[in-house]
Amino acid sequence: MAEGAWKTPLWYQADLVRIEEVKKFASDIGIIFNKVPKIYHAWAELFEANKRPWLIAAVVGREWEYCHKIQAHLGKLEETWNALITERKLTGLDWPVLDSNNWKSVTQELEKEIQIRMAAVCTHLSSSKRPESFPDYVGQFLHATGESVLTSFIKGDIEIVKRLFPAYFFGCLKKFDELRPTSITPTDKSISQLRVAGASLLDLVCLSGYAKLFAELHSKKELWNAITDVWEKYLAAASPSAVPTFSAIANLTESYYGIAHRGLIRTQWTMTVDRVLAKLPRRDIVRSSSLIFTESVATHSSPLIRVFAQEDLGSLYGW
Repeated sequence: MAEGAWKTPLWYQADLVRIEEVKKFASDIGIIFNKVPKIYHAWAELFEANKRPWLIAAVVGREWEYCHKIQAHLGKLEETWNALITERKLTGLDWPVLDSNNWKSVTQELEKEIQIRMAAVCTHLSSSKRPESFPDYVGQFLHATGESVLTSFIKGDIEIVKRLFPAYFFGCLKKFDELRPTSITPTDKSISQLRVAGASLLDLVCLSGYAKLFAELHSKKELWNAITDVWEKYLAAASPSAVPTFSAIANLTESYYGIAHRGLIRTQWTMTVDRVLAKLPRRDIVRSSSLIFTESVATHSSPLIRVFAQEDLGSLYGW
């Protein structure tokens, strides 16, 4: 201001204020994507050095929540950044440079790292008694790992499948052993307990089957091999009652008049798979038995995919 009047244009003043805002925002982004994950890692390493597995689980659980909060707010972060930089007019100032297009990939990589740690922690905790004051991290991590395995199938990410599925496989077996009744008697209570315990085995069988489907969809035989390798090693060392146990649990669930334990979760998996198959290119064909009505079929080289992608059938095989 000079002689009672403003001499500096308002747009110039606005840019001087804006650059401070941009610098603060850039600093915050560095904290969100770099500093905070390192803090979580440091805590986990500290608890691991002190042999505190349940505290490691608490850290991993919080980091998983943190990662999903970032993903939920990515759009708002990008919107804020674009609004800050598009209005600037002074090019000679030291404006911070950020690649907002890279934030999504950074978050996805963080998510993968947490998934792998979560599966490892789940395996470690399965043989440890849970303190009464701690949540059921094993159950939470086992469910989250199952969801991650299905997502990896859909993406055709073989490396992540190899890292997650063995831990998920033995986690499901351990959960079944933990929940099943100690003595099988023909009572409603014991049968109900067995149905609840058997849900983890049905989850395992269901996801294992989807591996075959997505191996065909992506033409990646190695995806299916990653699953069969784990099964074959288990069955080679398991007792003769292993396969009959899986069969008995399946029959027990099929004969139950009601919604099976975790049945809604498996239904959600089915719907997710159906949505993926619904995106396949399709063509209309005329069956030999009818010259009037046409049928829409998926265009894919795999007969298995064409069957599961039928519009009137979908992938509703199983529980």
